[in-house]
Amino acid sequence: MKRKREQDKAIAPKPNNEPQATKEKEANIHDHLDEFSWDGLKCILRGIGLIYHSTDNVVERRERIRELENTNRERIEKLLNIERKFKDVRASADDLFKELETLNRTVKEGVEMMKCMVDRLVARIVGKYEKATLKAHFKLLKEYKQGLAFL
Repeated sequence: MKRKREQDKAIAPKPNNEPQATKEKEANIHDHLDEFSWDGLKCILRGIGLIYHSTDNVVERRERIRELENTNRERIEKLLNIERKFKDVRASADDLFKELETLNRTVKEGVEMMKCMVDRLVARIVGKYEKATLKAHFKLLKEYKQGLAFL
């Protein structure tokens, strides 16, 4: 236990020597960077995607970038065409919906007109019936009066 405590004390930086410890850390980092070669650094950068994997030549990279831009343009154009088609379909669907609404209104108005016409016809028929019955009653009354007058 005492040895462990002594080791912990030896490892722990002393408050007075803190600047010296950071200098040692910086020196260690620089030593590690010196150990890397340019090829190793390129491999690391390729691994995290900062350098293209397949090309190291600037001209090849530019050509690859142009190819990617062209494919991206084509994809964007396809998406824009799809969007235009969708807008056209949406507009035609809206037009159809509006036409259906007008047809629905027209049908409702037609039904209302038919109801009014049926009501008028019924009123006419009832009126004619009433007229006919009234005429028959008047005729009977006339005959009755004539019969009374005859007596």
